[in-house]
Amino acid sequence: MLLPPQYTTQNNRKKNNGVVMMAEMKTTAKETKLPVRAFLDSAKIAKWSDFRKMPLDEQKEILANTRKVRKAEMKTFENLKSGKLPEGALDSYENYLADAFSREGLNMSLCSRLIMHALKNGFNGAYLEYLVDKMVEFSTGSDYQDWSHSVCHRFESPTLNNQFYGRGRDDLIEKLMSASVKGAVATGKLGCTDRTLRGMMLYNLMNIDLKSVDKPLAAPFPDSLQNPEFLRLVGQALTCSVIPANLLVSKTQRGFVLSMLEEYPQFLQKVDKNILENVLEFLGNLVPELGEEKVNFYLQFLTHDSRITPQSALSNLKSPRVKGDLHEKVYYVDVDGTLIVDGRLNVELIRRLEEEKKDGYEVKIISGGNPVEQTERLKTLFAESGTNTILKIQVSSKEELKGKYLPILMDDTLPSIQGLSVGQWFDPNTYFG
Repeated sequence: MLLPPQYTTQNNRKKNNGVVMMAEMKTTAKETKLPVRAFLDSAKIAKWSDFRKMPLDEQKEILANTRKVRKAEMKTFENLKSGKLPEGALDSYENYLADAFSREGLNMSLCSRLIMHALKNGFNGAYLEYLVDKMVEFSTGSDYQDWSHSVCHRFESPTLNNQFYGRGRDDLIEKLMSASVKGAVATGKLGCTDRTLRGMMLYNLMNIDLKSVDKPLAAPFPDSLQNPEFLRLVGQALTCSVIPANLLVSKTQRGFVLSMLEEYPQFLQKVDKNILENVLEFLGNLVPELGEEKVNFYLQFLTHDSRITPQSALSNLKSPRVKGDLHEKVYYVDVDGTLIVDGRLNVELIRRLEEEKKDGYEVKIISGGNPVEQTERLKTLFAESGTNTILKIQVSSKEELKGKYLPILMDDTLPSIQGLSVGQWFDPNTYFG
């Protein structure tokens, strides 16, 4: 059926208009580096379909205004970064972003996002200080849990470029920590402040100066954390993630690391290879002072293995890692502290491994001890306890696995400290939640 000429013309006009607008869109996107959603926000348009229904001239006007405003904002951005700011520029920049993001003015959530934006883009002067002061103001009129959650995101991931570390602005960290302490004391709850503190701990462990054991911490714990009531809250908290209060008063690397080993060794058991290597080298520097017996005693907290010395652990950490097939269906399972806990069979784990075996997984038992003796020990425990199993009770040596790839390891000791390359590592102490 042929369409009337006027309908065909109208349809073609709409199609041509669409092509024109797509070209305009691409030009605007290239110039402004803004997604389509930003165009709609700037024009207060709810849906893309609403925009397409507008007359072509009106659409073009919206895009032109978007380019104009965005170019002004980008110029302000560069001025902020270079420190060249006219009087009142901070307020106008804040208002522009507040309108673009929320149209509700500067609230706590927006302030948190602007701080992230400022840190990520290298702002370290008046503008960042202005936002931190605003965030501190929000601490008194907001729910403390929500506020502390917003703050913790700027501290808990030390490897990201949107954190407060390494900027020489300890004064800003002190402001936020002081507000955190006041909020915790006022509400009687830590909120998410423990996440902030754990981030500071990680940063300090990552930046240990091995040449000077008495050097101050890279990210000093602010004096405000020494508030007695706050330390009492930390000490009384029941969750395993809480930091011992003594750590928060540490000023030097020596005091910090030794306090952690004495009171919070489980934190070090979960850190990555590079951090653990820093700690081990640091401990090696303390051997003349503390004695090898004391240093080896600390090492037990990290490895659960009396056969590992600081020297062997450091050598293992520096050994090259190999890669393999992540989908290979093989479990490697340690004996002491894993299959055997406190002299008894870990029946819950054994039953779980039997289920995996039925699903097609191979289960290989390994040990750092004598494989023959460990095999006999396991067989004896199974017989004495009357426990039946479909698992093959044959222990292999861990030494033979160095330089090989283990797709899945079940072990209570960090694999990297043993020189093992693994795809997935499960700690039996936390495997069942």
